[in-house]
Amino acid sequence: MTKSNEWEAFFDGHAPYHREEPFTRNTAAEIEFLVTELKLVDSASILDVGCGIGRHALPLAQRGYRVTGVDMSQGMLAQARKPG
Repeated sequence: MTKSNEWEAFFDGHAPYHREEPFTRNTAAEIEFLVTELKLVDSASILDVGCGIGRHALPLAQRGYRVTGVDMSQGMLAQARKPG
């Protein structure tokens, strides 16, 4: 696939290391914040635009929400699909 811009190339290259970024340490607290502030009901449908590696989309889906994640970076999406 041809990269259409430098941002795609950057995020595709960074994808394998994204989980190691310091800002990802608060993901669990961010999920709690989203559930509380958005008053999410069981089985709510959620669209995560710019989902990256799925650090919000995957935990929300594990809680039973119907989550659709989209991202311009195929590298990020590939990381999101990896187990664990």
